[in-house]
Amino acid sequence: MQHVRSTHFDLDWPCVLPLWLACAIWATVLMRQRGHPTWKGLLVGLAFGSIGVLWALTTPRAPVRRPQWHDEMVPCRFCKRPVSPYAPVCPHCGRPWPAYGGE
Repeated sequence: MQHVRSTHFDLDWPCVLPLWLACAIWATVLMRQRGHPTWKGLLVGLAFGSIGVLWALTTPRAPVRRPQWHDEMVPCRFCKRPVSPYAPVCPHCGRPWPAYGGE
């Protein structure tokens, strides 16, 4: 009788599970360093394991979003803090603008 080699892999879950969780944590940290939300890194790490870590390593940085109102702000003529050009008075120093709506 001929002997057949077994191709069955005996996975040792007490060893595999901590490594899988370590990959999830590592992917989360890498994604957070690149400006992505925590849930996204955790999801990638848990779903893909070590492949998720490679995915997190190759993920580009998240674009930085500036609030749109920041572009419309102008410095107050008196206290130099940012104020909307349409404010009748400066909310910081309380002084009225020379012309309502700016010039």
